[in-house]
Amino acid sequence: MAYVEWNFPFVRFIAAKPFCGRPRSAPFRRALTVILMNKASVHHQRIRLWRVARMNINAQRHRLLTVVNERSLGVSTAMKANLTLLGVLLSFIPSSGFAHASSETVDKIADWLAIFVISVVPVACVVILLLIHVLPEKIAERRHHPQKEAIQMLCFLSLVFGGLLWPIAWLWTYFKPLGYRMAYGTDKHDDFFFEAVHRARLGTLPSDELGYILGELDSIAARRILPPELRRARDELEALQSNAPPPAHNSKGAGEA
Repeated sequence: MAYVEWNFPFVRFIAAKPFCGRPRSAPFRRALTVILMNKASVHHQRIRLWRVARMNINAQRHRLLTVVNERSLGVSTAMKANLTLLGVLLSFIPSSGFAHASSETVDKIADWLAIFVISVVPVACVVILLLIHVLPEKIAERRHHPQKEAIQMLCFLSLVFGGLLWPIAWLWTYFKPLGYRMAYGTDKHDDFFFEAVHRARLGTLPSDELGYILGELDSIAARRILPPELRRARDELEALQSNAPPPAHNSKGAGEA
């Protein structure tokens, strides 16, 4: 009522002002005074509600922005940027949108958003980091690197040492193991020959590639004793090669012969 009390002399002046040169009666002045005071009270109430809503919005913005400093001491920079961006986006929302919303509802929304960001963003960052960190291991398996187990262990140790060994794993993946070939007669992992046996059973292994694989197995046998698995694979590939039909010649080659 401070606004009404401050304006009461003005209201009394308006009510007591003569109309068309004739003074107004006392009942008319009292009625007009009540009407003007009611209008002033309604206007003051609207202003007070608007100020309360504005103060709630400012408090929510300040609370959301301070979450970055209070709750994210061990959180990554990406999550801090997301919270800051969320606070900036809320600053562009007009105050009239929150005029009819209670402060408890806004508190719940802010709390759930903060919980979602704090719980989901770190997990997503860890998953992406692991997927990127095992790339050398996956590439070594696809290239049939003979030392892929060592590359896998190096990727695991790189996680322990903060990623310092990760570039070495990349270089090792694409490095041609010449010393390994000179010592063991091949630069392929044993899984390469087992996969070749599987392809030969399905009939998808070309004859020239089959001959190359048999030559690799003979080179391994010349330097060391073949393990039982590789010996069985070699015997099966030789049997499949002997049972395979001869390669068909085209008509042009046959005519020239």
